[in-house]
Amino acid sequence: MELVHILLKKTIKYLKKRCMLLDPWPPNSPDLNPIENLWSIMDKRLENRRPDNEENFIQILKEFWDSITWELLENLILSMNKRIQLVINRDGHSINGFY
Repeated sequence: MELVHILLKKTIKYLKKRCMLLDPWPPNSPDLNPIENLWSIMDKRLENRRPDNEENFIQILKEFWDSITWELLENLILSMNKRIQLVINRDGHSINGFY
């Protein structure tokens, strides 16, 4: 167990030295999680769809999932630098409404 602790400390030290954004990175920030951003997009696209049963609900979700393009996913990834900077500028507070 001690070896794991030592390796973890060395890894954190290395990352802090090599990745300057790591120090101010807020823990557990949904603003910096691409899948959370995808859920938000899904929520907006589906807000007016009203399934009348579970089968219809599952079909609507499948349709959305099938409509996700590689371009959308790439844009979520490419937006990370801007999102990181916004979160840093807001001292770790949510960027909801700022992006």
